[in-house]
Amino acid sequence: MKELKFRLWAGKKFYYEFYIFNGKPYCWENSESDIVPWFNKDQVLLYGEPVTQQFTGLLDKNNKEIYEGDIIKWFHPTESIGVCEYFINEVFNAPYPNQCYFGLRVKEVGICHFQEDDTYEVIGNIFENADLLK
Repeated sequence: MKELKFRLWAGKKFYYEFYIFNGKPYCWENSESDIVPWFNKDQVLLYGEPVTQQFTGLLDKNNKEIYEGDIIKWFHPTESIGVCEYFINEVFNAPYPNQCYFGLRVKEVGICHFQEDDTYEVIGNIFENADLLK
């Protein structure tokens, strides 16, 4: 069974431990007593809109966890670069239409499933390394 894990982008960095209170995200900066809200007292966002991304349950060739939004170098059959995304109701040569799955959106190829025999490497993410997609 796949472990359900999430990370949260807060405009400047990722947080792997956070909670939602009254519909708003909070996290621990350095310790449990140092809680960082995303909103000031006037309910104005401090760090930009927070973005939650799910763990795919997969590890890259260096045993690094692959999350949505990661930029992946894919070695099949040649080297390509794509973004890990969660696809809903998009058919990809699959026997079951309207399915949900994690895959790669590769510029030259389109949407690709993760496959066990392929090799992947996380080389960045869409927030900090968008230049890798150009």
